[in-house]
Amino acid sequence: MSADNAKRRNPKRAVPPARPVPEAPVAAGDGGFRPTHLFTIFSLVAAGGGVLAVGGASPAHAAFVTLAIGSVGVAAYWLYRAVWPLVARGGDAGPEMLGGRTRAALEREKAATLRAIKELEFDRAMRKMSETDFQEMSMRLRSRAVGLIKQLDMGSAGYRELIERDLAARAAGREDQP
Repeated sequence: MSADNAKRRNPKRAVPPARPVPEAPVAAGDGGFRPTHLFTIFSLVAAGGGVLAVGGASPAHAAFVTLAIGSVGVAAYWLYRAVWPLVARGGDAGPEMLGGRTRAALEREKAATLRAIKELEFDRAMRKMSETDFQEMSMRLRSRAVGLIKQLDMGSAGYRELIERDLAARAAGREDQP
């Protein structure tokens, strides 16, 4: 059904013009050489060397050597995965903004933290807690709220670019019309 037919049947509900779907952002490192490739290559080379070292032994021995060297390669990879975050430079930037779900979860957590700060201030005003307890808890909650707000602002750059491209496209479409 075309847009014209939709307008004739239900004039209140017009079909919006089709817009181009934005491409998904490509994460840094996609399509390049990864540590997985390195461990796979080393494991294959080592397994080939192990089969050559076994020489004239039975095929069962060669298969066992190959599996043993392959399992050592897999264990080395997982050891790398466990140790790398401990020695890598750069702090934890939090979850990547992959979609609306992550952003919605962060928004809910921010709202809950701000609500907790309000309740904490109310409890202090009602003299239900000591000033030292209030200061300690308030400092923790406020630092958490600041962290969440920074995380949300950091992830909004992708949304901002998408919105600005969409607005530019719409503005260009209106300029073409008389």
